[in-house]
Amino acid sequence: MKKLSESHAWKGGVHYSYGYRMIRAPLHPRTKEGVYVWEHLLIAEKALGRLLPAGAEIHHVNEIRDDNRNSNLVICDSSAYHKLLHRRLRAYQATGSVHGVKCKICRKWSLPGEDPEMFTHGIKRIETYHRTCQREHRQRMRRKGKP
Repeated sequence: MKKLSESHAWKGGVHYSYGYRMIRAPLHPRTKEGVYVWEHLLIAEKALGRLLPAGAEIHHVNEIRDDNRNSNLVICDSSAYHKLLHRRLRAYQATGSVHGVKCKICRKWSLPGEDPEMFTHGIKRIETYHRTCQREHRQRMRRKGKP
């Protein structure tokens, strides 16, 4: 029987999935596709000194999926926190502040307090829009026959 390393398809125990680097680790409890584990998961667990808790996610600071340096990885305790990091990064790139908000209708960014037309609705700041955009949107919906 041939060794894995003698196979014509052997790539050193590494392959890529969705842009993320995967490492052959058949004994790891979180193996994907049989024997492979996300490399950033292994690196984060090594830095932490134990397995990651259930629900934890790894954030790549520079958003390059195969850049798995320790300095580029942040362990997020939940999916909600991971999404918050991405939302704040987009706000920072658009406005220069992590507190920037985007109008859900016209898609323009602004800072809270900077634009008097900007309005935030909802307990968790789910909907943010300009009042004029909201009025125009409602008028369009009424013309289409939607309440």
